[in-house]
Amino acid sequence: MAIAKDLGADEIVNPLKANVRERVSECTKGMGVDVVTETTGSPEIYSEVIDLVKKRQDCANRAAP
Repeated sequence: MAIAKDLGADEIVNPLKANVRERVSECTKGMGVDVVTETTGSPEIYSEVIDLVKKRQDCANRAAP
C-alpha cells in the first residue's frame, strides 16, 4: 500500500480494515473512482470493483496467472 501512495494514489483502501464500497463512496462523494487496479484475479472481486469506477474510466486486472 505504501507503494501505491508513492506512485500518487490519492486514497488507498485496505479491504481487511474497511468496507471498500462505503469508503469509495465517502472519498468520491458517490461519484466513483477514476482507476481501480484489481490484483487478486478473482472473478467475484473483479465484478465488484467494476461498480466502483466512474463511467468511461479504467479498471485494470493485474493478477498473476
